[in-house]
Amino acid sequence: MPTTEPPEDPIDFPEPAPARAPKPSPDPGETLEAKRSRLLEEKKKRDAAEVDAAKAREVEALELEARFCSELGPLGLAFDILPTRVGPVVLKLPAEVHFKEIRAAFIDRTTLPTQEALAGFVTPNVIHPERNKFLAMVGKYPGIFVSAGTLVAALCNAEEIETRGK
Repeated sequence: MPTTEPPEDPIDFPEPAPARAPKPSPDPGETLEAKRSRLLEEKKKRDAAEVDAAKAREVEALELEARFCSELGPLGLAFDILPTRVGPVVLKLPAEVHFKEIRAAFIDRTTLPTQEALAGFVTPNVIHPERNKFLAMVGKYPGIFVSAGTLVAALCNAEEIETRGK
């Protein structure tokens, strides 16, 4: 009886990646339960640090709100604050001519604004943080431009922002 070789597999699958070795425990004899407890304690410390950081960002935003309410006018009409995990961004109501330029460029278009167009719309209206710090923020987190653009557009429309105060 003739022997048949198995057909050659036509798909060349890559070799599976080696399993990542778990981070070594400070104590090689550490039990699973002890390791779990240690990791939960570390997580609790990280969570507490994030809560403290969030409170600090909230205090900063409240101080900025008080300052700019007295300098510019009402929150939501003269300026607004975009809360981010890297600090609040304060945006002012743009000049009418600036809004008309951006509106003319994007009204009735099927494409979304480019990152450069959003930068041109948002950046002149940022009053906090200072320009270089803001550009560093959006360099690392470019989605801030989208959120800030939405907020500036809402200012131009004097829209009520439903998420305020939540």
